[in-house]
Amino acid sequence: MVAYKNSPLNLEAAHKYVTALGAMIANSAPRELSNPREAALIAVPEGRELELHKEGYTRERDVIAIAFRPGKESEGPTNIAIYERLNNKVRVNPRCSPWYSPHPRLFMVASHEDEIGYGYSDARLVRIGPVPRKDFELRLKQGEAELHRAAKIAKDLVSNPFLRR
Repeated sequence: MVAYKNSPLNLEAAHKYVTALGAMIANSAPRELSNPREAALIAVPEGRELELHKEGYTRERDVIAIAFRPGKESEGPTNIAIYERLNNKVRVNPRCSPWYSPHPRLFMVASHEDEIGYGYSDARLVRIGPVPRKDFELRLKQGEAELHRAAKIAKDLVSNPFLRR
């Protein structure tokens, strides 16, 4: 996870969700479909997730911007924005959420605007689509529940560089 500059976030709490999300979307991403450049997962304050292209974060890489309400990071993300470089232009998918299907087991970040889903493989963004729209709201609720469950155990996945010892 990359720390957003001068972030008012409790990065220790946000890191659990970012780590869990990265691990969960990596499990469903086919490597052969990954984008050629690296992607960063960034925790940002709510409302800043749509400004990253202005600040240069998207110049050399794709970005998964995970927005948190400052002071309420332990409640989980409020939004996810995806920045993907396509044909030398940055495409922003401004409103995405965790999406989960238990049968077959699949977890991804799905767009609310179109039928695109995203995974993560070898530190690269993977475009998955089309995302089934049947029971879409249910899948989003299940995705959020799975992310909360995984965040509780995320401390065991990767050491947290923001952990205060």
